[in-house]
Amino acid sequence: RADLHLNHLLAYNLPGQNYEQLMPHWSDVLPSITVSSLPHWDAINKWYAALSYDKSTPNVEVRALADSLFAGEIDSKEKVRRVHEYIVNNIRYSYQSFRQSGFVPQSAGQTLATRMGDCKDMAVLAKSLLRLGGVASNLVLVNTNDQELQPSLPMIVFNHAILKLASGEFIDFTAGKNSLWTLPFLDQGALKLEIDAENTTDIGYLPFDNSQDRLERVSFDTLDVQGNLTRNLRTLRTGNYASGFRNLYAYESPAASRRLAHKTLLHKYPRVDLMAWQVQNLQNLYAPVQNSSHYRIKNYVLNAENMVLTLPWTDALQANNLPAESQRNFPLLSWKQHKFRGEVVEKISLKLPENFQLSSVPKERRIKNEWVDYSLEFSLKSHVLSATRRLKFVSPRIEKSQYADWRKNLEQIVEYDAQILLLKSASVPKK
Repeated sequence: RADLHLNHLLAYNLPGQNYEQLMPHWSDVLPSITVSSLPHWDAINKWYAALSYDKSTPNVEVRALADSLFAGEIDSKEKVRRVHEYIVNNIRYSYQSFRQSGFVPQSAGQTLATRMGDCKDMAVLAKSLLRLGGVASNLVLVNTNDQELQPSLPMIVFNHAILKLASGEFIDFTAGKNSLWTLPFLDQGALKLEIDAENTTDIGYLPFDNSQDRLERVSFDTLDVQGNLTRNLRTLRTGNYASGFRNLYAYESPAASRRLAHKTLLHKYPRVDLMAWQVQNLQNLYAPVQNSSHYRIKNYVLNAENMVLTLPWTDALQANNLPAESQRNFPLLSWKQHKFRGEVVEKISLKLPENFQLSSVPKERRIKNEWVDYSLEFSLKSHVLSATRRLKFVSPRIEKSQYADWRKNLEQIVEYDAQILLLKSASVPKK
């Protein structure tokens, strides 16, 4: 045909690229050729809106469930909470390609009847229930942040579906251990396309919000003259810290939970006895997860005339947590490493052994910039050293031009976390 043209695109001697830790998906950093027959992203919106239009139409069973969930309730946020609680507790997430379409969701009634569905099925059921409660929402197609995030042309790149409320909040009903308003890590910063039959939509990105991801520890520690350290540690977790902990412990018996906690301690301290372990709010998604532990580390320091030790920071940053590259060719996505997420605060009260004196109170430290906010504070009173460590990662993405400075900051934190304390014997020497 005269109106067809054949183009040849050739490339020679392309340099190889090496994988770098915490780098973006290859599709976002390597040269590529993309072909699409879609004129714009709204074409996908309109296609999927038509495809899923009647799936949220409620049947008798869905209406009956909505009546029971919303009975006497007028607050819209409480209605959302009840729908979320029902779905995560009663609908089992399951993706089976032989029984469900990769694109077409089940009807809300079918998902309710089988008590099983994938991400789009759960979102459709939630949309149906919320509409009966007078709460408007739209489906949102998502390409999770471990996949391609910068497609150059409109195409079907989505692997997930969630829900957006008219008030602006996003909810992922497959994240059964996350609280209602906390998006799981894989959703944060992910590519999204809202499905709205009435309006034109374009691709965008889910918010990256780690403000709820907080881990707070408080310990009361005693170091004896033999160099053994006894710890009473309380930990509070919110956001994705809480959901990660629930995923580890929620289905374990008390005995199995204790064994798992002891095993975790043994990775750090080869000679440790776990004497008490307790967890609260594993099943309550709307409260922080709390746990307390009482354990004894044998020979934390060797008994000697003088004791040399580091503070037992539970979440100390170590050299092996840092990426191996000294220079980079690609950006670094810091959220991919759990040590580089959210905010961690730890407060230690260390009772020093009798007849030993701290040679000097450690220096306070502070690093604050566009990437991290870190501080160490110390005080000594009545033979008890009080120490507070705060570390918050601010930026989820480090450009290659920023990497050297970012890494230098983390190397400083590694050094500060591992600073040495010297305890000198104050006993009277024998004549």
